[in-house]
Order: sequence, then C-alpha cells, then structure tokens
Amino acid sequence: TSSGRLILLGGPTGVGKTTALRNLQDRIPGTALLDADDVWRVSADIATADNRAIAIGNVVSVMRGYFAAGCRTGILSWVFARSLLYQPVLDGLQDLVARTQMLYLTCSRDSLEARLRQRGEPEKLAYALTRLDLIQDLPFPKLDTTNLDPNDVAEQIIRILDLREE
Repeated sequence: TSSGRLILLGGPTGVGKTTALRNLQDRIPGTALLDADDVWRVSADIATADNRAIAIGNVVSVMRGYFAAGCRTGILSWVFARSLLYQPVLDGLQDLVARTQMLYLTCSRDSLEARLRQRGEPEKLAYALTRLDLIQDLPFPKLDTTNLDPNDVAEQIIRILDLREE
C-alpha cells in the first residue's frame, strides 16, 4: 500500500535547490533526498530530449529504492518547469506515494544572474531565465529565495511543507 510522501522541489538552475537539499539533509528524520542531476550527469551529446525517458527512469528507480529502504518522505529536486518532466515521475511512484507536494524555489532575475556568475556559469543564464518564466506560470506554491540565506530557505521549506517531526 502507498504510504510515502513525495515532495518535488523545483526551480531553475542557480536558484538554490542543491544547497537547500544539503541544508535539509539532517533536519527531517525518515527522509531521503535526491538531486535528480546526481543520477543524470552525462555529456551534452547524451542529454538530449530523446533520452529524457532514461533520466526520468533513473530518478524514479532511485526514489523507489529509497521508499523500499523505509524512507517515509522523499524530496526530489530538479528543474521541473514542465509537466513532461514531473508527471512521469509522479506516475512512476504513484503506487508508493500517498501524498505528493510540489514547491518551487524562485528568485529575482538579477539575483539569478548574480548567482550563476558567482558560480562561474554565466552560459546557463538564458536557460535558467526561460525556466524561471515557465515556473512563474505554474499553479504550485513558490518560495522566493532572493533575500534568504540557505538556512532560512531550509527553514521556510520545512514550514511551508509542514515537515516538522510529528
């Protein structure tokens, strides 16, 4: 029977998803955290739209493993700017998950540009900005990280998603 809780943490490249996961890691007992990029780090010639199903399959497989190992909550971060990415993940885990929540991290365009430049990845800005625009139009809760430090982001995620230990 499905009893798990799945949280999809979306947002454009550079908004702070990976940092948020690191800051959440030891704050929520019984939780498995996955940055989808960790199971899909491939060269650009492989990371094509045609191979999207492979990436999604990897993500679903790892999350299934976490739930099978006894995690009660799984937090998965990825851009998730379009339903063609998040819906197959939801479908692939529906038999294990009783509750799904989605939360998107956003920030100002200027902040996103500054963060990507600071990381030495200004070439990712155009992609990140298009994803930010797509995400703004999605009907899911959003957390603006523009003026928050990473610990505050983690605390806000816990509060918004009601992840305090019961």
